[in-house]
Amino acid sequence: MYKGKHKTAVKSQKIIAEAFFDILMERSYYDVSIKEICAHAGISRQTFYSLFGTKEDVIRFYLAETFSQWRQQAKTNGVNSLYDLILFFLLGITEDEKLAQLYSSEVLGGILADILKEHLDKTIMYERGSISVGDSVANSFIAGGLTMAFKQWHADAGRISIEDITMFIIKILSGEYFTDIMSYAKQFPSLK
Repeated sequence: MYKGKHKTAVKSQKIIAEAFFDILMERSYYDVSIKEICAHAGISRQTFYSLFGTKEDVIRFYLAETFSQWRQQAKTNGVNSLYDLILFFLLGITEDEKLAQLYSSEVLGGILADILKEHLDKTIMYERGSISVGDSVANSFIAGGLTMAFKQWHADAGRISIEDITMFIIKILSGEYFTDIMSYAKQFPSLK
């Protein structure tokens, strides 16, 4: 995938991503061909392959662009706590119609976790200037957990608010959830 800053190339990447997501609003990820994306975007296959290797690369590009915008918004809006960060992430996904559509197609999970982890790493690099192996492991854990929590919330839409799921994630990350479970388990000798 092209990662340069040439304005024409980046503009073409955005046009391709828009075309791909337009098609995804009507059809499944697996039913969309690169030839069809190219036709919808008005570009050649050669141009597509000079900028992206696969359809997954287009999704990665879109997510990286989206997360960069979210990181800027988080800085501007004063995201100062773990609650703010998690809520900001979950609201961002739910408010992005393209991501919501893609998420429902079961394609997004792994890619979303990868991109979220990269941006958590970038946030730590920005704040501290370096990132440790422990930070990287923690960010992988948080990214995977948030991605799966969002998937579950999406499946149970309407049964719990985004704010409540955010508080529940905070309970998990703080250890409070596991303390509650262990207290409950002690009531049953077979679970000790």
